[in-house]
Amino acid sequence: MIVMLAFLYLAAGIGFFSGRQWAWTLGITLALVGVASSILQTITSAQYDFLATPGLIVTLLILVYLTTPLASNFFLKRRAGQGPITGG
Repeated sequence: MIVMLAFLYLAAGIGFFSGRQWAWTLGITLALVGVASSILQTITSAQYDFLATPGLIVTLLILVYLTTPLASNFFLKRRAGQGPITGG
């Protein structure tokens, strides 16, 4: 399971550099999985798990950033075969 997630994160990272729409979708999905995992880890532990908190904060920040207009425009407004959108 961990190896599969590692490959998905690697694929998302490669897609992020080229501004691929599928990478944005994969990034949102992985961030949602990370948020759910951190929340479940906190709820199911016998005592409050402070180690889950930084992971939750980071994945929430990633989720918030990927839903900003700047990131959405970069990933979702590209046309096939073109490079990233530049200002101008």
